Amino acid sequence: MFAKVLIPFFLVLFAAASATGAVITTYDSRISFDAALSSSTLVNFNSFVQTGSITDYSTAAGMDVAGLAKLIGINNGDYFLQVAQMSSGELNWGTGALLRIPYYAPGASYLQINFSAPVNAFAADLMTIYPKGGGLVVKFAPETGAANVEVTTSPTLGIKTFVGFSSDTPFTSLQIASLSQVLNGPQGLVDNLEFGNTAETPEVAALLMMAAGLLFLGLGKKQLRTLSL
Repeated sequence: MFAKVLIPFFLVLFAAASATGAVITTYDSRISFDAALSSSTLVNFNSFVQTGSITDYSTAAGMDVAGLAKLIGINNGDYFLQVAQMSSGELNWGTGALLRIPYYAPGASYLQINFSAPVNAFAADLMTIYPKGGGLVVKFAPETGAANVEVTTSPTLGIKTFVGFSSDTPFTSLQIASLSQVLNGPQGLVDNLEFGNTAETPEVAALLMMAAGLLFLGLGKKQLRTLSL
């Protein structure tokens, strides 16, 4: 197992100007991410492959995660998606099974994740090989049609990078892809994929409506007391 260390990485958010643009909250650790959720599903991929082997999901059907999500590896007009749990070599990160995602062609190769129900929070440990330390990007488009948002990360050489965020607008799909502008690399690796919903908090508009209701109720009671005198 890799020792847990603090690793530097850059996290950049891009959001086009839009009246309905999503508000994004990022988390710097799995602990803070989990603390913000009311419910979630965690997938570490260990149950999808035997130790020392690779299981292939390179089809249009992709990988089904307990009926809650579908993972499809789009690979430049074809499909590529594998779960590997190796005891040595580039795919042995000391963290159990890893998901190998498409990397063949920038813009045409990516991991597509479709959720069976809307979620508003997502997290994963991201890594790369060929070479290690390459950049990956997570993209999603909120259901309201708001501007697409990108979370970009550059995994530190040889060590996984945690990426976690939530949105005030639920979404039902997202993509993870390489930032590489060359063919055949770097290849993205995904581990400990987690998705769900944050704990509900009263919105400002709802609080204002409640305050207005209490105010009118108070004024009504005051008027009744005045009439009774």
